Amino acid sequence: MNENNQKTPSLYEVISNIVESRLVELHTSMPAEVVSYDDSTGYVSVQPLIKKKYIDQESLIELPVIPNVPVAFYRTKNAFISMPIAKGDVGHIQFSERSLDIWKNLGGSVDPMDTRKHHLTDAVFYLGGYPSNDHFKGVDKKDIHIQNKSGEFILKPDGAFSFKNSIGEIAMSKDGKFKIEGATGELFDLFIQFVDQVIAHKHPSSVGLTGPPDNLIDMQTLKVAIEGMKL
Repeated sequence: MNENNQKTPSLYEVISNIVESRLVELHTSMPAEVVSYDDSTGYVSVQPLIKKKYIDQESLIELPVIPNVPVAFYRTKNAFISMPIAKGDVGHIQFSERSLDIWKNLGGSVDPMDTRKHHLTDAVFYLGGYPSNDHFKGVDKKDIHIQNKSGEFILKPDGAFSFKNSIGEIAMSKDGKFKIEGATGELFDLFIQFVDQVIAHKHPSSVGLTGPPDNLIDMQTLKVAIEGMKL
């Protein structure tokens, strides 16, 4: 018997290989990394992060950079949330079942005018979806937390919130008390100090130093009100 003779594949094996070969070319969704971003169009060029492997090969093949991919910002027709995008940012690309070429230029309901399906070039990029070893740390899972390199916004379930940067903070508690702190101190503390100075102020007169201001009770009431607003 000739050792070079190979067993004839069964019908099942033939069909299975055809299906597997077709699935290799069927793109659905995968993580990707930003190569460049054009803020005038809202499009990115992205590098897919999952390599390709054919069923009859051992080697891995890196997929090509995909240009002109729309970024799926969180938005509606009249409102949006914009985030800075830079090279190296990670997200997820999803591949349309039909060509997006005409839709990307015209929008609306269109004829794709192309027979391709689930093609690499028909991708949309969604920000986020980082691996667990790059997950953000120190965030309360019950809060809404928005942060960049220089500042952060935190909204708690009870309605309390705070804005912070490296110099100061603006915050409000659930019961309406405020904190406004900057480079020169806390604003309500400064107001209280000012009122104290007005109350304590004395100046010379023909009969000696003046006493408390005529509106002392009003000033003391104002001080109590300011203290009541202070977080």
